[in-house]
Amino acid sequence: MLSRTEITLKKLRDLVYISHEGDRLPSEEQLARLWDVSRPTVRSALTRLETEGYVVRRHGIGSYVSKPPVTYPPIDSLLSVFEIVRRNGFSPAVTNVQIDDVPITAKIRQAMGIEAHGSVKRIVRTVTANGTPAIYLIDFLSLAPDDVTIQKFDGETLSKFLQEAYNLSLAYAMTTISVAGASPEVSQALAISFGAPVLQIEQTAYAENKCPVVYSLGYYREGFVTYTVLRRIDNMP
Repeated sequence: MLSRTEITLKKLRDLVYISHEGDRLPSEEQLARLWDVSRPTVRSALTRLETEGYVVRRHGIGSYVSKPPVTYPPIDSLLSVFEIVRRNGFSPAVTNVQIDDVPITAKIRQAMGIEAHGSVKRIVRTVTANGTPAIYLIDFLSLAPDDVTIQKFDGETLSKFLQEAYNLSLAYAMTTISVAGASPEVSQALAISFGAPVLQIEQTAYAENKCPVVYSLGYYREGFVTYTVLRRIDNMP
């Protein structure tokens, strides 16, 4: 469950994203009353966005919306999809979160190193960018069949939830990136034509002890996500 500070920060981000550069934000007192939180909580959220470059605060005058240049995320960083969408200049949200049990397939068994048969937890969700479906995510986790904690996941940042709920920290991921044609399931989730090209990111995320934790499939709709890649010259003969 998100803290009041995190909820306030999310609301402030949403307010900034729908505003224009140079718009003056309501005062700390007004925002505190609007969201039923303390002024220090609002001040903390404003400070966070000021650090990120989304807010300019002028002493004795007020806080104003700023739009920092878009900085595309490096492809070798293990960022949440929400942060990836933000860094591409959009306001993220999550819809259609579904959590259920599915049989362990040969692909899941191979990706997660599972020897036993049975089932795994599956999380399906769609991430929107400024209200438009942009990313369709399918995550598989090897949890006990009677586990109910995962049902509390709100669909936003899985790595943070795993840390807080299970004390599981993701350390790195092995990732394969390719272009695929949208399946009927993906095309429906992203509101695109069947067979339309999507960026497919398949990865297995590992804990510090090198044990696989999450096997993921992500489908990225064209026009919403751009990555940067640092490429070096290979001087080997």
